[in-house]
Amino acid sequence: MDKRQIPPDFAKAFADAVLAFEFWESPERPGRMIPLRRGYYTLEEICVAVDQFNDQLPEEVFDKLRSYMHDYPHGALIAEIEVDRSYRIGAYCLRGLMEIRAHR
Repeated sequence: MDKRQIPPDFAKAFADAVLAFEFWESPERPGRMIPLRRGYYTLEEICVAVDQFNDQLPEEVFDKLRSYMHDYPHGALIAEIEVDRSYRIGAYCLRGLMEIRAHR
């Protein structure tokens, strides 16, 4: 696992992706593209970009991500993020939420 700290622009991009999930519909309709460095990326691509970092999620990002889990029965996702509040697990959980929403 990479021991580097998450760069601030990656942390902001993930926070933006978590906020954008509220309006995300499906992979075919990815919604808002998130700016990162010199490009714009889907929520999935932002998750891939941050899932190498073990830094802890800021409380407000954790709280927002966790709040989405109240809408569905996400026992496994809740258990994961309650044990490890890292960007890596946050990205895993956001992708899990996207997968569940895409198949509803």
